[in-house]
Amino acid sequence: MPDFRFDPRPCPECGHHPTRWQRCTSIDCQNGRYDVSEKDPVLYPSTGPVWRTCDRCKGAGHEHWCPECGADLTHRDDLKPAHPQM
Repeated sequence: MPDFRFDPRPCPECGHHPTRWQRCTSIDCQNGRYDVSEKDPVLYPSTGPVWRTCDRCKGAGHEHWCPECGADLTHRDDLKPAHPQM
């Protein structure tokens, strides 16, 4: 079974539907951010979490794409998530 889910809305680039979405696949991503203090405790000694924006999903916490044309739909304003969080 695939890890992605189907989004019934068509791709605004090519019209293909359904498009696909899934939670961000970056291991450290937590809703679009990650704690750098967990990875490097020498640079961030017990100061608490130091959050950075995830490089993969750019802070969205999910990935949304078209399987036909490969368009990255994650940050399209006309395609805000219409799906519940996974």
